[in-house]
Amino acid sequence: MSMLDRVKERIETDLSDDELTLMLNEANQDVINRYGPHADPDAPITVTVDASRRRALDIVRPIDTAYPVVITESVHDELELLADGDYRVLNGGRTLQRIGGAFGNGQWGDLVDVAYVPVADGNQRQEVIIGLVQLEAERRGVKSHKAGDLSVEAVDYVGERERLLQSLAPRRGLFVR
Repeated sequence: MSMLDRVKERIETDLSDDELTLMLNEANQDVINRYGPHADPDAPITVTVDASRRRALDIVRPIDTAYPVVITESVHDELELLADGDYRVLNGGRTLQRIGGAFGNGQWGDLVDVAYVPVADGNQRQEVIIGLVQLEAERRGVKSHKAGDLSVEAVDYVGERERLLQSLAPRRGLFVR
């Protein structure tokens, strides 16, 4: 089922399909702008971490270990491409622990580039995108309505929008170093 069909199933609106599609595209871009591109095995992302000679690095978007991970570290302008045995992926893909390599001593170099496919969170992202469209459709509708003693106010748009987007924020696990 398309995202447009899913939105139309959840809300009653007189907005056109073109307008709803535009709203879907805008919400999708808001998610990408805040949390990076959607997970795609054909398009790994690369993050650079200032490692400061630590043993473990926190990765904001968890690594999907079903796909290759390419790690390059630098120490004093020397680069090393790490082998699988030079590090471990821990904490559900959120932590990289250094365990060997040419620079030795189980510590990361100065800067570390990690190219990887993040764990797919597409279903959660789709729910947030649909929620953002629902919220926007409500905002474009009635702001408040009063009938006799009954008064209905629209939700706090900015607060609810932020709550939806924050639901995609990375969760930190517990990892003791």
